[in-house]
Amino acid sequence: MPKKRPAFRYKLKIKYDNKVFYSYARSLPMIKERFSDRVRKEFKIWCSMSFRESDQLTTTRWIGSNVSTCNQRIHWEVFDLVGATSEAGRLLGSIGGSNGRGEAKRRGDAGYYNALRKKGLAKRRANMVKNKK
Repeated sequence: MPKKRPAFRYKLKIKYDNKVFYSYARSLPMIKERFSDRVRKEFKIWCSMSFRESDQLTTTRWIGSNVSTCNQRIHWEVFDLVGATSEAGRLLGSIGGSNGRGEAKRRGDAGYYNALRKKGLAKRRANMVKNKK
């Protein structure tokens, strides 16, 4: 079964005059078109988007601003939704450890696990005493 393709890969956030608008697109050229259309529709300003003046904050987020024809600065952010999902999965995988058994999975010897069990038992007993009062 083939993987389902996400409906939109990029999310655009436009900020101008204390207003925020969002738009979604499948590609970066389409984001540029959506930016121009949305700015023209919402603010009645002509402006085109340029990635030359942008800063890449992370691998999945760009931030920038453009100046319109009437010298108004419009701020924008672009998020890569597909990249953000895979990056989150990568981070969760690194927290959980590796699969299977062996050196990478072992955290300590038998004493480590006995101490861990005793700490948990002491905590449960303290909670039982607290709940009885």
